[in-house]
Amino acid sequence: MNIPEIIDANTHITRSGKWFETTRDASLNALIKEMENANINKSLLVALPEVIENEFILECCEKYPKKLIPIAALNPKKLYRATLASTLLEIKEKNFKAIKLHNRLSQHNPLDDDFLALLEINNSLENPNVIFICSLFYSKDLYFDKTPPQIIHFLSNQFPKTTFLFMHAGGSWFLQVVEAIRDCPNAYLDLSFSISKYKESSFSIDLKYLINTFDQRLVWGSDFPEYLPKAAKQDFLSLTDATIPSEKIQNIMANNIKKILNL
Repeated sequence: MNIPEIIDANTHITRSGKWFETTRDASLNALIKEMENANINKSLLVALPEVIENEFILECCEKYPKKLIPIAALNPKKLYRATLASTLLEIKEKNFKAIKLHNRLSQHNPLDDDFLALLEINNSLENPNVIFICSLFYSKDLYFDKTPPQIIHFLSNQFPKTTFLFMHAGGSWFLQVVEAIRDCPNAYLDLSFSISKYKESSFSIDLKYLINTFDQRLVWGSDFPEYLPKAAKQDFLSLTDATIPSEKIQNIMANNIKKILNL
């Protein structure tokens, strides 16, 4: 299938090239090589709190300005309330296109006071930062009494000026998450990781249906180095056929993320 433009909306690299306790290659060189192998035009290079620092992301994007787009990360638990506004404005001044929040790595509940305070101040800005939130909320060390669809619905409605990209689409909650955000025009779903992780499950059946009916709110990504772009791309395209208009596939693989980030 000929796709005019492909943007990978979720990739990660580390200074050491190591990826947690795995043998995956998370180096900059590996990412560039895999982008070329998969015919990816651009990739969002996403920082992670406590794992991938913002300055490293900027360094890499400066080396490949036509290929890489910087996404910052913040840990709400390590920020002072009095400096939240200035921190959020500084992110914009450094030309990061969005901010990633990751409750499991930062060890916070996605509805706790620190998390909501950051979102409230961001939402009050004249031009709020786009917020990426990992939607695989569960962790053995964290407890909350709402389901992922309820959390996502609450955040989307509570902060209507903020554009959200919920990473991994809620995982196995995918279809319920779609119902939760259907009437929330500021909320989008990233499909990275979940496309490949759940490809042998009902997730794929649901996604095949929604490619044709919800294409303006879905974004494709690989979650490199968890999955290689070429394999993640094939996992997605295997769910499409000649009955799905090419413009809907293009929306998911590039147009929507360009709209979200004003690329």
